[in-house]
Amino acid sequence: MTRLILGLLLLAALIMAAQAIMDFARPGRRTRRAMPESAARPGSAGTEIDDPMPRTLKLVAYVLLLALMAGVSAGWLGAV
Repeated sequence: MTRLILGLLLLAALIMAAQAIMDFARPGRRTRRAMPESAARPGSAGTEIDDPMPRTLKLVAYVLLLALMAGVSAGWLGAV
């Protein structure tokens, strides 16, 4: 079980490193744009803040988080 967790940790680190390299190599968006004043105010209606995390990556992260929480609570992970 420890090998599985360490393997998944290594896989996650490799994916994060690959994503960082792809972000660095991508032309454009090298500098962060200034946030408009209307988006800086909390509760301002009709403004969307630019989210740098892709939607697919967010979905995968949420699914893996749910699987991890279910595994820990059911005793599949962390059992000695």
